[in-house]
Amino acid sequence: MAVSKLENYFKDPAKEYDLIVSDLKSRLSQPCWEEVIAYVDHVTENAMNRVWDQLRHRYESLSRLEDSFPDKPTTEDQQRYIRNFFDYTDPGKVSKDLQTALSFDELESDYIQFIRAMSEGEYGEIFLRYQYPSPFFNGLQQGILLHINNLTNALKKYTDKIGQHAIVMDRVKSDQQGKSIIKGGASLLGLLVGIPFAGAGVGALMGDDSETQIHQSMDKVIQGWNHYIDRFNSFLQELELHYKLAMMALYGGTIIRVNDQFATQRLTFSGLALLTPTYQLTITEQEIEELTVWTKKTTNGIQHLLKYRQWQEAIQVSQKLFQYVKNNPVSTRVEVKDGQSAIYLAHMYYYISYQEALLEEYKNGHFDSFYNTTKQLFQELYLYILDSDVKQLGFHSMSELYIRFIKEAVRRKKVKDGHLLFDYFIRVDQRVGTYGIYYGEQPASKEAFFDEHKAIALIGSFLEDVFDLSYETDSEEDEEEDISLNRKQLKALIKIDNSLQKDELSAYLRKLYWKSILWPWNRSSFQWVGTHKKKLVAGILSTGLITGGYFAGPDLYQYGQEQIQNWSWLNGPQKTESNETNTVPVTTYEITTEYANVRSKPSLDSEIAFVVSTGDSLVYQNNKKVGEEGRVWFQVENEQGGRGWISSKIVVKVWE
Repeated sequence: MAVSKLENYFKDPAKEYDLIVSDLKSRLSQPCWEEVIAYVDHVTENAMNRVWDQLRHRYESLSRLEDSFPDKPTTEDQQRYIRNFFDYTDPGKVSKDLQTALSFDELESDYIQFIRAMSEGEYGEIFLRYQYPSPFFNGLQQGILLHINNLTNALKKYTDKIGQHAIVMDRVKSDQQGKSIIKGGASLLGLLVGIPFAGAGVGALMGDDSETQIHQSMDKVIQGWNHYIDRFNSFLQELELHYKLAMMALYGGTIIRVNDQFATQRLTFSGLALLTPTYQLTITEQEIEELTVWTKKTTNGIQHLLKYRQWQEAIQVSQKLFQYVKNNPVSTRVEVKDGQSAIYLAHMYYYISYQEALLEEYKNGHFDSFYNTTKQLFQELYLYILDSDVKQLGFHSMSELYIRFIKEAVRRKKVKDGHLLFDYFIRVDQRVGTYGIYYGEQPASKEAFFDEHKAIALIGSFLEDVFDLSYETDSEEDEEEDISLNRKQLKALIKIDNSLQKDELSAYLRKLYWKSILWPWNRSSFQWVGTHKKKLVAGILSTGLITGGYFAGPDLYQYGQEQIQNWSWLNGPQKTESNETNTVPVTTYEITTEYANVRSKPSLDSEIAFVVSTGDSLVYQNNKKVGEEGRVWFQVENEQGGRGWISSKIVVKVWE
């Protein structure tokens, strides 16, 4: 940007500032644009404080000079006073002081440091590509001090009047008059920082033969001062406004430009902390709406597959759902459903699909497959899943899988494998402590956590009490806290165990249950849980319920850093890769008419199974038939689970 344009830019700084603020408000959320304004106000206030510090220093020097003037000055005293006075009021030095106070040399370096810090964030490389060049700062400096010449010229006129007055007084040569008038000049300049006029020299001159000459000269001094002080007050207001505009153009302009580039990928800032400086991203409202609809349809499809015991298909769909969400890192932390993020839903359905399939494997006696796959599942889990969410969807409690796994480990004499369950919670806890949590992971309370994962508490005590196998960690342990499972919780675990082969765990469970009846105050059996509670819940509870920091994990963040290289608007046209690997194999249809009949068989003569209306979603069951007159029929299912056949002529595919 040319300097001349920047000068024009600063001719109406208030208007230009308001235009940038208006742009910020139209592009960013309120917390974000408020943060930008607050940051600009902060750096402007610091700059103006530095200006006042410089002016205070100059005034204090003038005050010391006046205080040091003797009552009976010699010619040498007067000459020294005049020499120092004009040195402290030198227009060139005042101008230099102002420029030093405004730290123009640091303006660009501070901005570069800001850009580098922001570039460390998610997709942060974009900041490096949209920072202002060095010539821009030269223009900013000239724009900020656009009126400084007017100020220094006014100061020069004032000091010239003081000098001319001193010449008049030199000609008058009247006893104490010289001293009084010169001191008056210093007091006048003291008004620069608000000191009342204290010149005693005018009254001392009254009655002299040269009164008219002196009075006229003094009037010129006062007029010069009035002109300067008016100009100075105006300059300070202009200086603050110009500096504020410069900072808004610099930092607000950068945020706008970067956010505009994010918008091309349907991203936007969700949080800014410019003093740090850091930021967080989210997706646009339109993208959130579309992601919500897409996630709902996909998870409904997975539930449908699980309902009809299509385990392998459900696992494949959940894997692709998880991979899709993982490969769109900003989308991972967005709330899409009842306080749950897309990554949490994907992770939960990934787990549920495996859990239901594994329970079926165990039921059918495929113990090797069950055991090895369960181990792999717990080694891969990355998020904390609420058992209440799993059960609310109508699936088995997570305790069903936990207990079967530990019983199989006991049968195989590999009880140490039970620690895989604890490793999972520790891994989640470490991730939470470093990167924060996702919407959906927060348990309601510590009590709710233990109730959901009573099987974990049981397994920890079982391994330690029966096999003397404690779980060792490198971290310092918390102070022990007695925690017990109540009879209701123990009965729930016994109910699961009753359907399984009896073993050491079965005996241990019943022993605990009878102890809870005979000695309900005895809680020593569960000290393992209290000892290791930090490893299980403290990080999740504290981060989730107190700080609420929703950030992506390292693998998602790394993906974001790499993905920016593929943005066509940054690197030119690129070949678009196929998205086939991210396609979820669930097809849905909607009718093209206002109402339509779904029939029990692929024929117009068959009974009507149910009626659908515009907007109803029909899930294709991967089954079609050709009926009479060559009509193609699709087997579909509605949201209530009803199945039937509909003619292909009156439906349109809305998702695949």
